Amino acid sequence: MLMNYHELTMNESRDSPAKKKQFLVISVGGFGIFLWALVTAGFLSPVQISEGVFVGGGEFVYKPMAKDYASSMGLARAMCSQLDIHEHKWVDIIYALYLDETAVAGPDNRYMVGIFSNDSGPDGEERKRSLLASNNFLEPRESSDTKFLQHKSVPYEVGILPTNIKAAIVHFPYTNGFISLLLNNYKVLPAILRHVKSIEGNDGIENFPVITTCSVEQQMCTHYAPLEQREQFMLGRPIEGNDGIENFPVITTCSVEQQMCTHYAVSILLKFVSLLFTSFYL
Repeated sequence: MLMNYHELTMNESRDSPAKKKQFLVISVGGFGIFLWALVTAGFLSPVQISEGVFVGGGEFVYKPMAKDYASSMGLARAMCSQLDIHEHKWVDIIYALYLDETAVAGPDNRYMVGIFSNDSGPDGEERKRSLLASNNFLEPRESSDTKFLQHKSVPYEVGILPTNIKAAIVHFPYTNGFISLLLNNYKVLPAILRHVKSIEGNDGIENFPVITTCSVEQQMCTHYAPLEQREQFMLGRPIEGNDGIENFPVITTCSVEQQMCTHYAVSILLKFVSLLFTSFYL
Protein backbone atom coordinates (compact mmCIF):
# COMPACT_ATOMS: atom_id res chain seq x y z
CA MET A 1 0.00 0.00 0.00
CA LEU A 2 1.34 3.42 -1.01
CA MET A 3 0.67 6.59 0.92
CA ASN A 4 1.78 10.09 0.11
CA TYR A 5 3.26 12.61 2.54
CA HIS A 6 -0.03 14.43 3.15
CA GLU A 7 -1.84 11.22 4.06
CA LEU A 8 0.89 10.30 6.50
CA THR A 9 0.74 13.69 8.22
CA MET A 10 -2.98 14.46 7.97
CA ASN A 11 -3.56 13.88 11.69
CA GLU A 12 -0.51 15.86 12.73
CA SER A 13 -1.04 19.29 14.30
CA ARG A 14 -0.27 22.32 12.13
CA ASP A 15 1.84 23.69 14.96
CA SER A 16 3.92 20.56 15.37
CA PRO A 17 7.73 21.02 15.48
CA ALA A 18 8.13 18.88 12.36
CA LYS A 19 5.82 21.06 10.28
CA LYS A 20 7.43 24.24 11.60
CA LYS A 21 10.84 22.89 10.65
CA GLN A 22 9.56 21.88 7.20
CA PHE A 23 8.13 25.36 6.62
CA LEU A 24 11.38 26.97 7.76
CA VAL A 25 13.51 24.80 5.45
CA ILE A 26 11.26 25.49 2.45
CA SER A 27 11.18 29.23 3.17
CA VAL A 28 14.94 29.52 3.62
CA GLY A 29 15.56 27.44 0.51
CA GLY A 30 13.16 29.48 -1.61
CA PHE A 31 14.58 32.76 -0.35
CA GLY A 32 18.11 31.54 -1.07
CA ILE A 33 17.17 30.62 -4.64
CA PHE A 34 15.54 34.03 -5.10
CA LEU A 35 18.66 35.80 -3.81
CA TRP A 36 20.86 33.71 -6.11
CA ALA A 37 18.63 34.65 -9.07
CA LEU A 38 18.89 38.34 -8.15
CA VAL A 39 22.67 38.25 -7.91
CA THR A 40 23.22 36.31 -11.14
CA ALA A 41 20.81 38.63 -12.97
CA GLY A 42 22.91 41.64 -11.95
CA PHE A 43 21.00 43.10 -9.01
CA LEU A 44 24.27 44.07 -7.32
CA SER A 45 26.12 44.86 -10.54
CA PRO A 46 26.69 48.54 -11.38
CA VAL A 47 25.39 49.88 -14.67
CA GLN A 48 28.68 50.92 -16.25
CA ILE A 49 28.16 53.21 -19.23
CA SER A 50 30.81 53.93 -21.83
CA GLU A 51 30.65 55.80 -25.09
CA GLY A 52 31.41 54.14 -28.36
CA VAL A 53 29.90 53.42 -31.75
CA PHE A 54 26.86 51.41 -32.77
CA VAL A 55 28.22 49.87 -35.95
CA GLY A 56 24.98 48.12 -36.88
CA GLY A 57 22.13 49.68 -38.74
CA GLY A 58 20.90 49.48 -42.30
CA GLU A 59 17.76 47.69 -43.40
CA PHE A 60 15.79 46.60 -40.32
CA VAL A 61 13.05 43.97 -40.73
CA TYR A 62 10.90 44.13 -37.60
CA LYS A 63 7.58 43.70 -35.84
CA PRO A 64 6.30 46.74 -33.93
CA MET A 65 4.52 46.13 -30.64
CA ALA A 66 3.03 48.17 -27.77
CA LYS A 67 3.23 46.08 -24.62
CA ASP A 68 5.44 45.79 -21.59
CA TYR A 69 9.08 45.55 -22.55
CA ALA A 70 9.25 42.09 -20.96
CA SER A 71 7.31 40.65 -23.89
CA SER A 72 10.10 41.66 -26.28
CA MET A 73 12.15 38.63 -25.29
CA GLY A 74 9.19 36.36 -26.03
CA LEU A 75 8.94 37.88 -29.50
CA ALA A 76 12.70 37.44 -29.96
CA ARG A 77 12.40 33.73 -29.12
CA ALA A 78 9.48 33.38 -31.55
CA MET A 79 11.54 35.05 -34.28
CA CYS A 80 14.44 32.68 -33.59
CA SER A 81 12.08 29.75 -33.98
CA GLN A 82 10.73 31.13 -37.25
CA LEU A 83 14.24 31.62 -38.66
CA ASP A 84 15.56 28.31 -37.29
CA ILE A 85 18.12 30.11 -35.10
CA HIS A 86 19.03 28.46 -31.81
CA GLU A 87 17.84 30.57 -28.89
CA HIS A 88 21.40 30.68 -27.50
CA LYS A 89 22.79 32.00 -30.81
CA TRP A 90 20.70 35.11 -31.46
CA VAL A 91 23.29 37.68 -30.30
CA ASP A 92 24.06 40.26 -33.01
CA ILE A 93 21.27 38.74 -35.13
CA ILE A 94 18.06 39.55 -33.25
CA TYR A 95 17.73 43.11 -31.91
CA ALA A 96 15.10 44.77 -29.74
CA LEU A 97 14.55 48.50 -30.26
CA TYR A 98 12.89 50.23 -27.29
CA LEU A 99 11.32 53.62 -28.02
CA ASP A 100 9.77 54.93 -24.80
CA GLU A 101 10.85 55.90 -21.34
CA THR A 102 9.30 53.22 -19.12
CA ALA A 103 8.18 55.70 -16.45
CA VAL A 104 6.13 57.64 -19.01
CA ALA A 105 4.60 55.01 -21.25
CA GLY A 106 3.41 52.64 -18.54
CA PRO A 107 2.54 49.07 -19.57
CA ASP A 108 2.16 49.99 -23.25
CA ASN A 109 5.80 50.64 -24.10
CA ARG A 110 6.48 50.75 -27.80
CA TYR A 111 9.21 48.46 -29.06
CA MET A 112 10.32 46.59 -32.16
CA VAL A 113 12.10 43.27 -32.56
CA GLY A 114 13.85 42.41 -35.79
CA ILE A 115 16.99 41.68 -37.79
CA PHE A 116 19.33 43.69 -39.98
CA SER A 117 19.09 42.05 -43.38
CA ASN A 118 22.46 43.46 -44.46
CA ASP A 119 24.38 42.04 -41.49
CA SER A 120 24.71 38.41 -42.55
CA GLY A 121 25.20 38.58 -46.31
CA PRO A 122 23.07 36.03 -48.21
CA ASP A 123 21.67 34.69 -44.93
CA GLY A 124 20.32 38.14 -44.11
CA GLU A 125 18.45 38.41 -47.40
CA GLU A 126 17.03 34.91 -47.00
CA ARG A 127 15.87 35.73 -43.47
CA LYS A 128 14.26 38.93 -44.73
CA ARG A 129 12.31 37.01 -47.38
CA SER A 130 11.23 34.41 -44.84
CA LEU A 131 9.94 37.01 -42.38
CA LEU A 132 8.12 39.11 -44.97
CA ALA A 133 6.58 36.02 -46.56
CA SER A 134 4.86 35.22 -43.25
CA ASN A 135 2.82 38.42 -43.66
CA ASN A 136 0.73 36.57 -46.24
CA PHE A 137 -0.64 34.27 -43.55
CA LEU A 138 -1.78 36.81 -40.98
CA GLU A 139 -5.39 36.98 -39.89
CA PRO A 140 -7.02 40.29 -40.90
CA ARG A 141 -7.57 42.82 -38.09
CA GLU A 142 -9.69 45.91 -37.90
CA SER A 143 -7.21 48.33 -36.34
CA SER A 144 -3.57 49.17 -36.92
CA ASP A 145 -3.09 49.60 -33.17
CA THR A 146 -0.68 46.95 -31.84
CA LYS A 147 -1.77 47.22 -28.20
CA PHE A 148 -2.97 43.95 -26.67
CA LEU A 149 -2.36 42.05 -29.92
CA GLN A 150 -0.52 38.75 -30.16
CA HIS A 151 2.64 39.13 -32.20
CA LYS A 152 1.32 36.55 -34.68
CA SER A 153 -1.32 39.10 -35.75
CA VAL A 154 1.22 41.86 -36.44
CA PRO A 155 2.94 42.05 -39.86
CA TYR A 156 6.64 42.59 -40.37
CA GLU A 157 7.76 45.99 -41.59
CA VAL A 158 10.99 47.31 -43.09
CA GLY A 159 12.82 50.46 -42.05
CA ILE A 160 16.28 51.98 -42.33
CA LEU A 161 18.39 52.72 -39.26
CA PRO A 162 21.58 54.79 -39.31
CA THR A 163 24.97 53.08 -39.14
CA ASN A 164 28.17 53.94 -37.25
CA ILE A 165 26.35 56.13 -34.75
CA LYS A 166 27.91 57.51 -31.59
CA ALA A 167 26.17 55.79 -28.69
CA ALA A 168 26.18 55.18 -24.96
CA ILE A 169 26.93 51.48 -24.46
CA VAL A 170 26.11 49.20 -21.53
CA HIS A 171 27.05 45.54 -21.04
CA PHE A 172 24.83 44.03 -18.36
CA PRO A 173 24.22 40.47 -17.09
CA TYR A 174 21.32 38.55 -18.62
CA THR A 175 19.91 35.21 -17.46
CA ASN A 176 17.03 34.86 -19.94
CA GLY A 177 14.62 34.91 -17.01
CA PHE A 178 12.00 36.97 -15.24
CA ILE A 179 14.45 38.74 -12.89
CA SER A 180 16.55 39.95 -15.82
CA LEU A 181 13.47 41.47 -17.42
CA LEU A 182 12.67 43.34 -14.21
CA LEU A 183 16.21 44.69 -13.92
CA ASN A 184 16.22 45.71 -17.57
CA ASN A 185 13.06 47.79 -17.02
CA TYR A 186 13.83 49.30 -13.64
CA LYS A 187 17.61 49.49 -13.45
CA VAL A 188 19.37 49.42 -16.82
CA LEU A 189 17.13 51.53 -19.06
CA PRO A 190 16.56 54.30 -16.45
CA ALA A 191 20.34 54.50 -15.83
CA ILE A 192 20.98 54.89 -19.56
CA LEU A 193 18.34 57.60 -19.81
CA ARG A 194 19.88 59.54 -16.91
CA HIS A 195 23.27 59.35 -18.60
CA VAL A 196 21.94 60.55 -21.95
CA LYS A 197 20.06 63.42 -20.28
CA SER A 198 23.18 64.44 -18.36
CA ILE A 199 25.21 64.96 -21.51
CA GLU A 200 25.53 68.60 -22.48
CA GLY A 201 23.10 69.49 -25.24
CA ASN A 202 20.77 66.58 -24.45
CA ASP A 203 18.92 68.11 -21.50
CA GLY A 204 15.81 68.56 -23.62
CA ILE A 205 15.76 64.99 -24.86
CA GLU A 206 12.27 63.90 -25.87
CA ASN A 207 12.72 60.49 -27.44
CA PHE A 208 14.64 57.67 -25.80
CA PRO A 209 15.49 54.86 -28.25
CA VAL A 210 17.70 52.03 -27.02
CA ILE A 211 18.67 49.08 -29.19
CA THR A 212 19.59 45.81 -27.48
CA THR A 213 20.99 42.42 -28.40
CA CYS A 214 21.50 39.61 -25.89
CA SER A 215 23.65 36.50 -25.61
CA VAL A 216 22.12 33.66 -23.61
CA GLU A 217 25.41 31.73 -23.87
CA GLN A 218 27.53 34.58 -22.50
CA GLN A 219 24.73 35.71 -20.14
CA MET A 220 25.15 39.29 -21.30
CA CYS A 221 23.05 41.96 -23.01
CA THR A 222 24.55 44.90 -24.89
CA HIS A 223 22.48 48.08 -24.94
CA TYR A 224 23.13 50.98 -27.32
CA ALA A 225 21.56 54.41 -26.74
CA PRO A 226 22.16 56.62 -29.80
CA LEU A 227 23.63 60.02 -28.99
CA GLU A 228 22.91 61.37 -32.46
CA GLN A 229 20.21 60.94 -35.10
CA ARG A 230 17.87 59.59 -32.42
CA GLU A 231 14.78 60.61 -34.35
CA GLN A 232 15.72 58.19 -37.14
CA PHE A 233 15.55 55.30 -34.66
CA MET A 234 11.89 56.13 -34.03
CA LEU A 235 11.14 54.90 -37.59
CA GLY A 236 8.40 57.45 -38.06
CA ARG A 237 6.69 56.82 -34.72
CA PRO A 238 5.52 59.94 -32.86
CA ILE A 239 7.09 60.96 -29.58
CA GLU A 240 4.81 60.20 -26.63
CA GLY A 241 4.84 61.99 -23.28
CA ASN A 242 2.82 62.00 -20.08
CA ASP A 243 -0.23 63.39 -21.88
CA GLY A 244 -0.36 60.18 -23.91
CA ILE A 245 -1.41 58.10 -20.90
CA GLU A 246 -4.95 56.91 -21.56
CA ASN A 247 -5.65 54.93 -18.42
CA PHE A 248 -4.63 55.99 -14.93
CA PRO A 249 -6.18 53.50 -12.49
CA VAL A 250 -6.49 54.37 -8.80
CA ILE A 251 -7.38 52.17 -5.81
CA THR A 252 -9.30 53.94 -3.05
CA THR A 253 -10.17 53.00 0.52
CA CYS A 254 -12.34 55.20 2.75
CA SER A 255 -13.08 55.50 6.47
CA VAL A 256 -16.46 56.99 7.39
CA GLU A 257 -15.40 57.09 11.02
CA GLN A 258 -12.25 59.12 10.29
CA GLN A 259 -13.91 61.00 7.40
CA MET A 260 -10.92 60.26 5.22
CA CYS A 261 -10.21 58.51 1.91
CA THR A 262 -6.81 57.18 0.84
CA HIS A 263 -6.04 56.90 -2.86
CA TYR A 264 -3.32 54.70 -4.38
CA ALA A 265 -2.12 55.14 -7.95
CA VAL A 266 -1.49 51.59 -9.12
CA SER A 267 0.64 52.16 -12.19
CA ILE A 268 3.57 50.32 -10.56
CA LEU A 269 1.29 47.43 -9.58
CA LEU A 270 -0.05 47.18 -13.11
CA LYS A 271 3.50 47.34 -14.45
CA PHE A 272 4.54 44.39 -12.29
CA VAL A 273 1.44 42.32 -13.16
CA SER A 274 1.89 43.08 -16.86
CA LEU A 275 5.56 42.15 -16.68
CA LEU A 276 4.81 38.87 -14.92
CA PHE A 277 2.06 37.99 -17.41
CA THR A 278 3.86 38.89 -20.62
CA SER A 279 7.17 37.28 -19.68
CA PHE A 280 5.44 33.90 -19.38
CA TYR A 281 2.66 34.35 -21.93
CA LEU A 282 4.75 35.11 -25.00
